[in-house]
Amino acid sequence: MLTINQHEKSDKQVIIAQLICFLLATILGFSADLFGAGFQQIIYKFVDAIFITGTVLVAMKLAREGWDMPAAGYTLLSIAWGVFFLAKDFQKQEVGSDILASSFYFLLPSMILISFYNRFPFRLK
Repeated sequence: MLTINQHEKSDKQVIIAQLICFLLATILGFSADLFGAGFQQIIYKFVDAIFITGTVLVAMKLAREGWDMPAAGYTLLSIAWGVFFLAKDFQKQEVGSDILASSFYFLLPSMILISFYNRFPFRLK
């Protein structure tokens, strides 16, 4: 009888959760334009929160597999996206553009760290 240990079971759950997060974020993001401006902002906030959750799950999975540098990159990406999330609340204020620009300080290092994942083809990096 083949048994699945707790880590294998957890890995499968994480993969399913990642898939659900990214699919849900994509579907909600593309369908947000179907609603009014007030409701649209709420949907976009949910999309951001779901995307952040997905990137943290990817970071966790990669760290568990021993890919520490790309895991750190995905963690930085989730932080950058958190700043995007926050910047939407301050768009109409003077400080809004400064907050939005601050997220880019996290994006470049995150992309560099993610590129350490050797399973990505070189042309994709």
